[in-house]
Amino acid sequence: MGSAPPTFKPIDNPASFHEQFVMRVFNYNYIYAINLWLLLCPQWLCNDWSMGSLPLIQSWTDYRLVFVLAFWTAMAG
Repeated sequence: MGSAPPTFKPIDNPASFHEQFVMRVFNYNYIYAINLWLLLCPQWLCNDWSMGSLPLIQSWTDYRLVFVLAFWTAMAG
C-alpha cells in the first residue's frame, strides 16, 4: 500500500456505505450486538464478515433493531 490509506468498496464494508446516517449507526450497533453474542455463545464463527455475510438493516421495521435495543439495555445495566 505504500504510504497511502486503504480504499474500501461497498462490498468490503457495506454498513459504511449506507446512504442514511441513522441506518449506518443502527447497522454498526447491530454488529456490536452480534459480536457480544458471539463472545457469549460462539456457535458460528467466520474468519471474514465482509461480502454480505451479515445483511444490512434497511428500514425501521426490521426485527433486528430489537437486538440493538437489547444490546444497549444490557450495556446500560
